[in-house]
Amino acid sequence: MVFVDAETSNKIVTGKLLENFLYGDNHLTPEEMQALYVNFKNRHPHLKPKTEEFKEAIINDDYFNCILLKYGYAVTCHKAQGGEWENVFTVWDNDTKAGFNCFTDAQRKEGKANAAFYRWAYTAVTRASRTLFAVNPPYFNSYSTLAIFHNDMVKCVEDLTGSPMLPEEIVPDAELLAELSSFQILAEPLGIQDHFIKVRTSLRKKYIDIIGWQKKGYDIWYLCKREGATAGLRTSFNSKFVFNNKYLKLSAHTNSETLFEEAQKALSALPDIVVRRHTPETILTQIEFDLDLEERHPFLKTLYDDLQMLFATSPISIEDVRHQQYRERYFFNRGTERAVLDFVYRGDGFF
Repeated sequence: MVFVDAETSNKIVTGKLLENFLYGDNHLTPEEMQALYVNFKNRHPHLKPKTEEFKEAIINDDYFNCILLKYGYAVTCHKAQGGEWENVFTVWDNDTKAGFNCFTDAQRKEGKANAAFYRWAYTAVTRASRTLFAVNPPYFNSYSTLAIFHNDMVKCVEDLTGSPMLPEEIVPDAELLAELSSFQILAEPLGIQDHFIKVRTSLRKKYIDIIGWQKKGYDIWYLCKREGATAGLRTSFNSKFVFNNKYLKLSAHTNSETLFEEAQKALSALPDIVVRRHTPETILTQIEFDLDLEERHPFLKTLYDDLQMLFATSPISIEDVRHQQYRERYFFNRGTERAVLDFVYRGDGFF
């Protein structure tokens, strides 16, 4: 093997390659390690273990000390640090979806919220000295993770970018779905779910966690905590699930005036958020199709699947499905727009 070195002469290394490692996993199994040891003993039956001759022989044995080599057609960003090539292909697959394929699946259009991502992205794109090829790069820019709390700030960013600010999009992940489920919010109307998601998003930017949630008539109680401080807030909504955006203190659940005031201020102007529920991996539980109904009327599940496929690459998403007698009521969403359509069918399955 020849290792190219630009600063000094090339380095030539000779030895035995272990084929199992070359084509297999990135580690040797205990059985493979044992096999190498047994092979050495079979080739040197006259050597006794724990003797100096045995140690000397096994240290210098080409087979026992074979080179563990992997093909280097592609390397991780970590391994590429310090290296530079004229032409570099960066393959982006930073996505949470199981089985994500960077060659067929599109990246989610949302900014990455952690600094480590940007550091590794910088490392990756600066490995090329002449041409960089980005395979399915994610969408991010200078304003991807900018949190806007005031309308004046929105106008400033719009003036800088020359385009209107789009509402923040949230795709419910496993953590959010688990939290909604733990507070039994998944059974509530989407207006209440969306309010919880907006409140949660605003509070988490202040490192405040929601530890309790209750609906009492037309009131919603939020119990918050940060370290040892707790605060309780109460807000109200009307029959159309429009909230009054006033948050009153629940004295019995508040031990920190500072935390209450900070939470109240953070919630005084909730961010403009659009909740995306139409992806198969993150669709909320209440939108999942009723299995009993599918057995009785399989054509309704076919309609559901066809609509999901139709809107898979569209900004339109299915927010909710309500099964009524000889009627399927679909609630559609596109940004801040809403639409409701009824699909009427006969008993024989014809719409």
